[in-house]
Amino acid sequence: WMGQEEEYTHVKGWIKRLSAIDPATGLLNRHGWIASAIRLTKRAAKGHKQLGVVLAGVDDFKRVTEDRGYGIREEALQHLADVLENQLRPGDLLGRWLEDQFILLLLSPEGPSLKTVAERIRKAVEESPVRTSQGDVSLTICIGAASGSPQSGDLKELDGLISEADRRLAGAKKDGVNRVMV
Repeated sequence: WMGQEEEYTHVKGWIKRLSAIDPATGLLNRHGWIASAIRLTKRAAKGHKQLGVVLAGVDDFKRVTEDRGYGIREEALQHLADVLENQLRPGDLLGRWLEDQFILLLLSPEGPSLKTVAERIRKAVEESPVRTSQGDVSLTICIGAASGSPQSGDLKELDGLISEADRRLAGAKKDGVNRVMV
């Protein structure tokens, strides 16, 4: 049996872990993602590695909720999380960023280029409809991606990559749907 103090510490640890999880998808939420991403950014700076940030926004997600209802919206979010998780490589970090956005941090995106990875993710979502009780729901995403080599590994450097990926996501959405801008 645990003593009261040990039990309190155990429960406190579980609460901290749960507070970093997005309940709709099971992914890291924004807060949890940032905390983990800062650690990876510091590691990249020490190892002189490059980082890539991929922001994926669901095209016309409001329509899914309006046309199919809240329950289907939740199924769609979970489906997207599963599709994106299947595209991860060891060491990649995935989280839910905003209502209809997901964020991915690639540590040392060597091998395939950032554009190749982003296109692979876009295509995986396009080719994987959400199977629901109301029939299939087709989704597409736009992606903005940016890469860089952090020097200090601080939050400011990570924020700069996220901001650049966000600008590129906005550019991709401005050009239409189902697009990638790197």
